[in-house]
Amino acid sequence: MGQGDSILIKLPNKQTMLIDAGEAARGIGVVNYIKSKNIKKLDYVVATHPHADHIGGMAQVINTFPIDRFIMPRKEHTTKTFERMLDALIARDVKVTEAKAGVSILKSQDLDIQILGPSPNLLDSNLNNHSAIVKITYLNNSFLFVGDAEQKALAKIPKMNLDVLKMGHHGSDTSSSLSFLKKVSPQHSVISVGKNQYGHPNQSTLNNLSSVGCRVYRTDQAGTIIVTSDGKTISVNASPSAIVASKSDKPTTKKSSTKPPTTKVKKSTSTKKNTTKPPLTKVKKTKPTTTKPQSTKPPSTKQSENKERTVYGTKTGKKYHENGCRHLSKSKIPMSLDKAIKKGLTPCKVCH
Repeated sequence: MGQGDSILIKLPNKQTMLIDAGEAARGIGVVNYIKSKNIKKLDYVVATHPHADHIGGMAQVINTFPIDRFIMPRKEHTTKTFERMLDALIARDVKVTEAKAGVSILKSQDLDIQILGPSPNLLDSNLNNHSAIVKITYLNNSFLFVGDAEQKALAKIPKMNLDVLKMGHHGSDTSSSLSFLKKVSPQHSVISVGKNQYGHPNQSTLNNLSSVGCRVYRTDQAGTIIVTSDGKTISVNASPSAIVASKSDKPTTKKSSTKPPTTKVKKSTSTKKNTTKPPLTKVKKTKPTTTKPQSTKPPSTKQSENKERTVYGTKTGKKYHENGCRHLSKSKIPMSLDKAIKKGLTPCKVCH
């Protein structure tokens, strides 16, 4: 998954949920992974917030699978990535549920899925704090997925005893603080992270996890992480990461400047569903009126990333494509993204 988020969840009532879809370049991989699990439709899809490393591949997902319910915060963005997602939702006539604290997605005798954030009518220019926060409880096991929520948003989460925490903001020290970790007491944590220039996961975050006795699993080290629950016990397909800290490293709450992880839940004995559904709204494409969000990637690193990333062109085409794009001919020519841009090629609208 690289430096992004995408979590596929197989629920005990045989329904499915997808939380985020990674960057645009990973969209095909997300789609293929879902197909590899013989999944034909998605019952619930959550776009935690509008940043490209969480919704970049979402348009491809929407255009590929029937979706019963799409859940996202009422927060717009000014990027083409966000516009493509909205266009796909409109074209496929997908109903949207607003993600906000207090919304119940599903409730049965054994299974409970609740939205714990963002707070209704939140006024915050930081898009991360508008992240949809999802809690899933299956019998005695509980899971919390917090998107990129920062300390301000996580401070509103009530005390709980978690089995699994999907760490916020790729392990950034601006997200899951020591006080938050003590409040939710996770036994296992998953950090979805790739090669990056931000220092994710921050050492102080790893130290904090160690101090509360939480096992840490990282996608940059273990690849696709599969967590399985039978409602009583948790098993993970990978070994916990070793946390190496110097003697000077101490747990801290100090705020600094600034293939997808998968949760599998085994079949339960009850498939009773809640008959009360949260309010549904139909997506209307409007001109974004939000303030300009903070940049998520410094421009100074863009050129080096472009040199490392491989795209594909054709002998006569004027577009560059991701591997697997349906508009890519058999005579595909691999090249760096940097070279493609210098040649004057523009991104294919289907795979970007």
